[in-house]
Amino acid sequence: MSARPPFFENILASISQGSIFDFLLIFISSLAVFYCWLLSRRLKALQSLESGLGASIVSLTDAITKTNRAALEAKQSTVETVQTLKGLLRSAEDAMPLVEARLESLRHSQRSAQNKHDELDAIMKKTVDPAIKNAKATSQSLLEIVQEIHKYEQKTKKKKG
Repeated sequence: MSARPPFFENILASISQGSIFDFLLIFISSLAVFYCWLLSRRLKALQSLESGLGASIVSLTDAITKTNRAALEAKQSTVETVQTLKGLLRSAEDAMPLVEARLESLRHSQRSAQNKHDELDAIMKKTVDPAIKNAKATSQSLLEIVQEIHKYEQKTKKKKG
């Protein structure tokens, strides 16, 4: 077997088994403290209102508040619009009988006017057509008379002259 140096053997002899456990306990406790400190820093970073999860939560809360406000405004606007439309619909329904009555009156007036037009057309054909023929015959007769008068004037001028 190999011989250990006397210095090392002295240290091993002076360190008891309890001291080794104490040293390991201090070492593990130090690691736990370091790990807790590291977790604490990370948690503070997450909770920060300027950055991290805290900032995200704050911005989401603001967005939810704004969305709720916009939804309430849209709901109020919709309710007002529905009430306005109901009023307009009610007015249109109330005016419907009057509109139908006026439409029927217009149809009656149209039929009456068409009948009057047909009657006047028949009267025109009975009276105006013969009157036009009579006027043409009269104008033809007047033209012949004027021509005869003109011939007579020319004959009398020749005899005098």
